[in-house]
Amino acid sequence: MTLRIVFFLLFGYGVGSAQNTAETASNSFISWAENYSLSWNDFQGPPDENYTMAALTSYKIDLLPEAVMVDENDQIQGYENLTVVANFYKNSSWHSTISDHILQHERLHFDIAELFARKIRRRFSELKKGKQASFSVYQDAFNLFWKQCRNMQKQYDRKTNHGGVIEINKEWQERILKELKSLDDFKQT
Repeated sequence: MTLRIVFFLLFGYGVGSAQNTAETASNSFISWAENYSLSWNDFQGPPDENYTMAALTSYKIDLLPEAVMVDENDQIQGYENLTVVANFYKNSSWHSTISDHILQHERLHFDIAELFARKIRRRFSELKKGKQASFSVYQDAFNLFWKQCRNMQKQYDRKTNHGGVIEINKEWQERILKELKSLDDFKQT
């Protein structure tokens, strides 16, 4: 007996801000790429009048493949193919201003998501090397890093006053760039 478990439902709750989970068309999201920087044109959602912020970045760390088979013993079939990708969701990301420093701040939110996607990829790589196939082990690893990602995102907003403190924002940019480079072996290929 084999149970079909869709990871999107189990792992995919990791939503940055107010992301619309109905967005599935490939033109509604951007996967993080080293050679692409978000522009204001990518923020296609309507501004939310309930927020006093100047912009909102909607991101998620998605598990690939989106659906895998898990047997009654919690073993994943094809665990060797598991990976994650950081995605930016255009239709639920918005801006109410056009400011270079706010755009830099929003870009870094997406970079932080990629940082934690790399940390998850590194952990998944370790698990795969050990031939670990347990669904719950991968789920626990994903959940741990997702929680850390959300905490860092909140800390980033607090320390920079949502991008308003330009000098601290620059410090965070340097820090995150350094951390991303330290995990270059785990960038999406």
